[in-house]
Amino acid sequence: MGRLCIDRGDLNRAWDWYEKGHSTGLRQPEIPHARKDLWNFRWAHARARIAVRRGKTFDARKLLAEAKAILDKGRIPDQREYFPYLAGQVEFYAGDYAAALADLNQANEDDPFIRCLLAQTYEKSGNVERALGFYHKAAGSTARSVPAVFAQPFARKKTQQYSTAYWQ
Repeated sequence: MGRLCIDRGDLNRAWDWYEKGHSTGLRQPEIPHARKDLWNFRWAHARARIAVRRGKTFDARKLLAEAKAILDKGRIPDQREYFPYLAGQVEFYAGDYAAALADLNQANEDDPFIRCLLAQTYEKSGNVERALGFYHKAAGSTARSVPAVFAQPFARKKTQQYSTAYWQ
Protein backbone atom coordinates (compact mmCIF):
# COMPACT_ATOMS: atom_id res chain seq x y z
CA MET A 1 0.00 0.00 0.00
CA GLY A 2 2.84 2.37 0.77
CA ARG A 3 4.24 1.94 -2.73
CA LEU A 4 0.86 2.69 -4.27
CA CYS A 5 0.52 5.82 -2.17
CA ILE A 6 3.97 7.11 -3.12
CA ASP A 7 3.27 6.55 -6.80
CA ARG A 8 -0.03 8.42 -6.46
CA GLY A 9 1.67 11.26 -4.61
CA ASP A 10 -0.05 10.64 -1.27
CA LEU A 11 3.13 10.85 0.79
CA ASN A 12 1.49 11.11 4.21
CA ARG A 13 -0.52 7.97 3.67
CA ALA A 14 2.57 6.23 2.21
CA TRP A 15 4.50 7.11 5.37
CA ASP A 16 1.73 5.67 7.53
CA TRP A 17 1.62 2.38 5.59
CA TYR A 18 5.38 1.93 5.54
CA GLU A 19 5.64 2.77 9.24
CA LYS A 20 2.91 0.25 10.03
CA GLY A 21 4.67 -2.44 7.98
CA HIS A 22 8.00 -1.69 9.63
CA SER A 23 6.70 -1.78 13.19
CA THR A 24 4.61 -4.88 12.53
CA GLY A 25 7.56 -6.68 10.95
CA LEU A 26 9.82 -5.94 13.89
CA ARG A 27 7.32 -7.44 16.33
CA GLN A 28 8.08 -10.94 15.03
CA PRO A 29 9.03 -13.06 18.06
CA GLU A 30 12.73 -13.88 18.22
CA ILE A 31 13.32 -12.01 14.99
CA PRO A 32 16.67 -12.89 13.39
CA HIS A 33 19.17 -10.10 12.73
CA ALA A 34 18.81 -10.51 8.97
CA ARG A 35 15.06 -10.04 9.22
CA LYS A 36 15.55 -6.89 11.33
CA ASP A 37 17.96 -5.61 8.69
CA LEU A 38 15.39 -6.32 5.97
CA TRP A 39 12.68 -4.34 7.74
CA ASN A 40 15.08 -1.50 8.58
CA PHE A 41 16.38 -1.39 4.99
CA ARG A 42 12.85 -1.21 3.60
CA TRP A 43 11.96 1.53 6.10
CA ALA A 44 15.04 3.61 5.20
CA HIS A 45 14.30 2.99 1.51
CA ALA A 46 10.73 4.24 1.86
CA ARG A 47 11.64 7.25 3.99
CA ALA A 48 14.33 8.29 1.49
CA ARG A 49 11.85 8.18 -1.41
CA ILE A 50 9.29 10.14 0.59
CA ALA A 51 11.84 12.70 1.77
CA VAL A 52 13.18 13.45 -1.70
CA ARG A 53 9.67 13.83 -3.10
CA ARG A 54 8.99 16.34 -0.35
CA GLY A 55 12.07 18.27 -1.47
CA LYS A 56 14.17 17.22 1.52
CA THR A 57 17.24 16.16 -0.43
CA PHE A 58 19.63 16.30 2.52
CA ASP A 59 17.37 13.99 4.55
CA ALA A 60 16.91 11.67 1.60
CA ARG A 61 20.65 11.32 1.10
CA LYS A 62 21.15 10.60 4.82
CA LEU A 63 18.54 7.86 4.56
CA LEU A 64 20.24 6.56 1.42
CA ALA A 65 23.46 6.25 3.46
CA GLU A 66 21.51 4.51 6.22
CA ALA A 67 20.11 1.99 3.72
CA LYS A 68 23.60 1.36 2.33
CA ALA A 69 25.03 0.83 5.82
CA ILE A 70 22.36 -1.81 6.47
CA LEU A 71 23.22 -3.56 3.19
CA ASP A 72 26.93 -3.38 3.98
CA LYS A 73 26.38 -5.60 7.02
CA GLY A 74 25.96 -8.38 4.44
CA ARG A 75 22.95 -10.07 6.04
CA ILE A 76 20.46 -9.28 3.26
CA PRO A 77 22.39 -9.70 0.00
CA ASP A 78 19.21 -10.27 -2.01
CA GLN A 79 18.24 -6.63 -1.33
CA ARG A 80 21.37 -5.17 -2.98
CA GLU A 81 19.62 -5.04 -6.34
CA TYR A 82 17.18 -2.44 -4.96
CA PHE A 83 19.85 0.04 -3.94
CA PRO A 84 20.72 1.46 -7.41
CA TYR A 85 17.02 2.12 -8.00
CA LEU A 86 16.78 3.94 -4.66
CA ALA A 87 19.93 5.98 -5.29
CA GLY A 88 18.78 6.80 -8.81
CA GLN A 89 15.37 7.88 -7.65
CA VAL A 90 16.82 10.11 -4.93
CA GLU A 91 19.19 11.76 -7.41
CA PHE A 92 16.45 12.13 -10.03
CA TYR A 93 14.13 13.98 -7.67
CA ALA A 94 17.09 15.97 -6.33
CA GLY A 95 17.73 17.16 -9.90
CA ASP A 96 21.14 15.53 -10.32
CA TYR A 97 20.39 13.71 -13.55
CA ALA A 98 23.97 12.60 -14.26
CA ALA A 99 24.15 10.87 -10.86
CA ALA A 100 20.66 9.45 -11.36
CA LEU A 101 21.68 7.91 -14.69
CA ALA A 102 24.85 6.46 -13.18
CA ASP A 103 22.78 4.74 -10.50
CA LEU A 104 19.78 3.74 -12.62
CA ASN A 105 21.96 2.19 -15.29
CA GLN A 106 23.04 -0.31 -12.60
CA ALA A 107 19.42 -1.14 -11.73
CA ASN A 108 17.21 -3.87 -13.18
CA GLU A 109 16.25 -2.51 -16.59
CA ASP A 110 13.65 -5.26 -17.00
CA ASP A 111 11.45 -3.44 -14.49
CA PRO A 112 9.06 -1.10 -16.34
CA PHE A 113 9.12 1.38 -13.45
CA ILE A 114 12.91 1.66 -13.69
CA ARG A 115 12.60 2.00 -17.47
CA CYS A 116 10.24 4.93 -16.94
CA LEU A 117 12.56 6.49 -14.41
CA LEU A 118 15.45 6.11 -16.86
CA ALA A 119 13.30 7.62 -19.61
CA GLN A 120 12.35 10.59 -17.44
CA THR A 121 15.97 11.11 -16.49
CA TYR A 122 17.13 11.05 -20.11
CA GLU A 123 14.26 13.36 -20.99
CA LYS A 124 15.27 15.86 -18.27
CA SER A 125 18.87 15.58 -19.49
CA GLY A 126 17.77 16.57 -23.00
CA ASN A 127 18.28 13.16 -24.63
CA VAL A 128 14.75 12.69 -25.96
CA GLU A 129 15.71 9.91 -28.38
CA ARG A 130 17.12 7.77 -25.58
CA ALA A 131 14.14 8.65 -23.35
CA LEU A 132 11.71 7.55 -26.01
CA GLY A 133 13.49 4.21 -26.33
CA PHE A 134 12.97 3.53 -22.63
CA TYR A 135 9.36 4.72 -22.75
CA HIS A 136 8.72 2.27 -25.61
CA LYS A 137 10.33 -0.58 -23.65
CA ALA A 138 8.26 0.24 -20.54
CA ALA A 139 5.03 0.58 -22.54
CA GLY A 140 5.60 -2.80 -24.18
CA SER A 141 6.44 -4.61 -20.96
CA THR A 142 4.36 -7.59 -19.95
CA ALA A 143 5.42 -7.36 -16.30
CA ARG A 144 2.69 -7.78 -13.70
CA SER A 145 3.57 -5.84 -10.59
CA VAL A 146 2.46 -2.80 -8.63
CA PRO A 147 5.14 -0.58 -10.21
CA ALA A 148 4.20 -1.84 -13.68
CA VAL A 149 0.58 -0.83 -13.12
CA PHE A 150 1.75 2.79 -12.89
CA ALA A 151 4.66 2.66 -15.33
CA GLN A 152 3.01 1.08 -18.37
CA PRO A 153 0.15 3.60 -18.84
CA PHE A 154 2.51 6.48 -18.09
CA ALA A 155 4.97 5.21 -20.71
CA ARG A 156 2.19 4.70 -23.28
CA LYS A 157 1.03 8.27 -22.72
CA LYS A 158 4.56 9.62 -23.14
CA THR A 159 5.15 7.68 -26.37
CA GLN A 160 1.84 8.98 -27.73
CA GLN A 161 2.77 12.55 -26.78
CA TYR A 162 6.09 12.26 -28.60
CA SER A 163 4.45 10.62 -31.62
CA THR A 164 1.83 13.36 -31.81
CA ALA A 165 4.46 16.09 -31.45
CA TYR A 166 6.59 14.47 -34.17
CA TRP A 167 3.76 14.50 -36.72
CA GLN A 168 2.64 18.07 -36.03
